[in-house]
Formats: sequence, C-alpha cells, structure tokens
Amino acid sequence: MKNWFRALRDFFIPFLPVWAVRALVPKYDFAFVGHPLVLEDLSRQYPNLKNVSKNVLKIISQNLWPVLGSEIRGFYDRTGKEIKGIVLFCPMSTRIMVLHQKKAVRKLLKIVKMAEALGVKIIGLGAFVPIVTYDGKLLAKDCKVSMTTGTSFSAVIAFNNALRLAERCGLDMSSSTVAIVGAGGSVGSICSRLFFDHVRRLILIDRKLDRIGYLLKGDYFTGVQGIDKKISFF
Repeated sequence: MKNWFRALRDFFIPFLPVWAVRALVPKYDFAFVGHPLVLEDLSRQYPNLKNVSKNVLKIISQNLWPVLGSEIRGFYDRTGKEIKGIVLFCPMSTRIMVLHQKKAVRKLLKIVKMAEALGVKIIGLGAFVPIVTYDGKLLAKDCKVSMTTGTSFSAVIAFNNALRLAERCGLDMSSSTVAIVGAGGSVGSICSRLFFDHVRRLILIDRKLDRIGYLLKGDYFTGVQGIDKKISFF
C-alpha cells in the first residue's frame, strides 16, 4: 500500500508550487525516465497487481500517471560533490507506448513537468522513450531542462562489438561490405558514419528512403570523398 500512497502524492507534484514539492521530496540534480518493458513488470512496482489479469494491467498501464521511482546514487561532479538522481517511471509498457504513441507523449510531457518541479538540470531518456519521442524532439519544445539519450553510446557499442567480432572471425573489414538496417534512425545513422571509414562498401537500408536522403545530405558525411561510389541504399 505504501507505493500506492506515494503514487497519490506523485499525482500532485506537477501542479504544486516549488516550496510544496520540496516539502514532500528532496531536490534532485538529474532524472532518468524509464518504463516497464512488459505489462507484468508493473507488479514489481506494485506487488498487489501480481495476480491481476492482463486486460486490467493494460487499463492501468494506459491510465496510471507517472510516478517517482528509486533514487540514483554514486555519481559525483568534477569537484567531488555527490549528485543525486531519481528515476521517473512512466507506467506504459513498450508495446502500449508504440501502439498509443500520442497518449505516451502526453504522459511523457507530464514527466517533463514533474522533473522541472523536482529541480533537475538534465533528463535522461531511457528504453523506448527516445523512439516514441523521436529522440526527445516531441518533448523539447515544452521542456525547460536539458535532455539526453543513450543513442550515441549505443551506436559506439554496436560499432565496437562488430569490429571485435570481425577480428575474432578473421574478417578484414577494409575489404568487406556492411549493411545497416534502419540506417536512417538515430542509432543507425551514427553507425553508418562510424563504419564508413572502415569498410569497402556500405549498404544503407531503411523503410523510408527520405531518412537516408536526409542522412546523406546532412552533417554525418560532410567532407567525405567518394561517397557516391562507396554507399548504396535501399
């Protein structure tokens, strides 16, 4: 029941003045936005939902407001001072967020207002939040704090893992052809630029060719020579 009382408290946070919010919860330096991957994960936050039917969980997932999650500790700024973070929990599962994108964005805008009320300086968008908000673009116009995603980090990890795998398999990347599925996306576009200098030929694949066109005309390949001979797309 404690979590449900906290959820009731969290409902009012975006509407309260700063002094009232500070009386209820401490000030945080940053926030991370997450959500349940599947509906059943809601029972981790609210154990009394463990035996509830899936249809009821769907209703709760779509209509429950954002709530505060766990505190994030163990981070320090350059002066050695500890900075405190908080997880902001969007109750919509991955599938529901994708199927009901507009509703998900409205709920995530409420999370932005909640973060502002908590006094955070930067919001990290996790899991599928960057995908349904186009890397936060759908939130930015109504957001007064900075936002970031793990897009660049994910792309670099994927690129480095591919290089290590090629080395283990004895593949020479400089004479290989690499195809990137979803090349016009946030992660795929960065991977495309990273791979360009390491392979013989690059194939960019995306459902929407205009995304690849934007990629080729943008800053990703500025100053690159021989791009027409090295890249093909579908």
